[in-house]
Parts: sequence; structure tokens; C-alpha cells
Amino acid sequence: MLKVAFVDNAGLPYTLDTPYSQPLGGIQSAVCYLAESLVQQGVECLLINGVTQTLSARGVTAYSIQNFPMHELQSCDVVVAVGSANLGGALRGAIAEKTPLLLWTGHAHDQDAVQALSDPVVRGQFTGFVFVSEWQKNHYQTRFQLDRSCFVLRNAISMPFMALLDEAPAKINPVIAYTSTPFRGLELLLQAFPDIRRAIPEAECRIYSSMKVYGVAAEQDQFQALYQKAMQMPGVNYIGSIAQAELAKQMKEVAVLAYPNTFEETSCIAVMEAMAAGCQVVTSALGALPETMNGYGQLIPVAGGWKGYQKRFVRSVIGALQQKETFDAAEQKKFVEGAYVWPRIAEQWRQVFLTL
Repeated sequence: MLKVAFVDNAGLPYTLDTPYSQPLGGIQSAVCYLAESLVQQGVECLLINGVTQTLSARGVTAYSIQNFPMHELQSCDVVVAVGSANLGGALRGAIAEKTPLLLWTGHAHDQDAVQALSDPVVRGQFTGFVFVSEWQKNHYQTRFQLDRSCFVLRNAISMPFMALLDEAPAKINPVIAYTSTPFRGLELLLQAFPDIRRAIPEAECRIYSSMKVYGVAAEQDQFQALYQKAMQMPGVNYIGSIAQAELAKQMKEVAVLAYPNTFEETSCIAVMEAMAAGCQVVTSALGALPETMNGYGQLIPVAGGWKGYQKRFVRSVIGALQQKETFDAAEQKKFVEGAYVWPRIAEQWRQVFLTL
């Protein structure tokens, strides 16, 4: 039996139950769903992260990164460093020389967590690199001159959203939603929404966003003023970050994912899940979003400045709401089912493990 360890030094405590019960960041949620699916395919997994005590859930035990004896990783067939390139030295020093060490990151090439890859010694600590899109892989190869194996193994929708793939969405009311983190376009949406509501007075905007997914307490969340602005705006319902099961339930009522993205996404699980829920997606053409959407939804070019982009975004959202009664999500859902579900992605990971 294959034995795989996922090591995450971001400091967040989580087990495989966590994304089912509370908000959790995208890469951490991905680790949980991937490990759960791998276990179901006969792979033994262990998880090392910010937990303070040893906890087991869904067939996987989570250990404290502070207390775990790293030399025990020598019993693993593969070790996966999650997120940060800075894990390479400690992990390579703890495991057998022949043990494959992969870096799996959702970070873009310009983020602090991966800048250590500029050092050829750090790059040499890894057997290979796992990316979540071709866009991300290409930028890493250009920036860091990677000469090791590079794999594109995509993100996928959460298990609660998988249950929506066979359901007919109820898109009766003109409801739009924002489900990403606040620094990726929420302020721009709040600027745009009054124009949307002038065109469609009954429009409602639901905002599922906060820094809670990164373990930030409400009193330390730097975007509180933005949330307060949302709460005071007519037609806006600020809900905040919620667990995936509840989010999936509520997204069934959303007609349009209105995501005026200002951040170069390397994948975008929020878009994948909106597609699974049968929503029309209106977002930017930045980063890997065109690759993720694969021809579905509307991608707004950002060339010409943010004011022009905002106007184009408003027109697109209004048009999508006006078409909500005739929008057929069947092909979009079929695509998601074939490309963005964890059992399928886990099998791709398992095949990669066998080639290392």
C-alpha cells in the first residue's frame, strides 16, 4: 500500500472533518478532500499541520508539525510539502534520499511563500512540483527555471458541491453572489452593485467572504470596514464565510457568481463550485481563470484600467441576470463533473505517485 504524508507549515489546525464544519482556505481544503479520496482508493495518508494534538478523521490522522518526529517520514513512499517552498530543507533532511519530495502549491509565482525557489539549492531539494493550472506551471518554469518534473493536477469542487451536480438549480430570483476572499475584488463589486441595482431594482447581492478561512479572528480582520460598508448598502446581504455544506445549499439560489476579480488566480475553486451549482459566472480574464472556465461563463478583459473594466463588468452582470430564466447549466455541470471532482483528481495523483 502506498503511504503519503502531506506537510503544511501555514500554522492552521485542521483535520479532514474541518472543511465540512467551518470555513477553511482553498489549499487546506484541497488537502483534506484529496486525502479523503486517496484513502478511498487504497492509499494510506497522514497529515502534519498546525493541530496541537493528534486527531483522526475520515481515515487520516493529523499530527502537530511542532511535535511530530520528522524522521518517521522515512516510512513514507512520497512526501508532499503543501504551499511553501521553505519546507524543502527540513523535509529533505528528514527523509531518505530516495524518497520523492513534491512541492504542491496554489500560490502564484510572485508570492513570498515560494520565492526560495530562486535558490538552485532549494529547487534541488524537491523531486518534482505539482501545480493547479498550466498558467501557474508556465509562470513558475519561466521565473525559477525549474528543471525537475512538473505536474498539473487541478483543484476540484468540495464534496458538498458534488451533490449539486445532479440537481436542477432553482434560479428564480435575481441573486448574485461573491464567494472569494475580500482582497480579490469585493471592493470593486460594492462599487459596481448600485449600477446593477438601478438596472434591476429587485437584485440582491450575497457576500460570503472574510479572512476567517485563513484563521484570522474577526477583531483582527483588516477588511472590517469593507464588511460594514456592505451591511449598510441596500440590496446587499453580508453573510461572511460559512462552511461548505451550508454554502453549497445557499448557492443553489444564486443566479450569477459576480466576481470582479482583481487578483491573478492560479485556479479558482470559487468559480468551479459556482459552475457546479449551476450559476452563470462573470469574472475577469486574469491569471488562470480562462483556463479554469474552459469556455463557460463570461471573462471580462481588464485592459484599459479598472474604471472601464467595472463598466464592462456591470453590463455583463445585468445581461446575465436578464438571461437567468433561459440559462441552461447542463453542459457546464457536465464539464465540472468530468474535470473538477476529487475522486478523479485523486486517481491522477495516485498515478503520479506510482511514476516517481
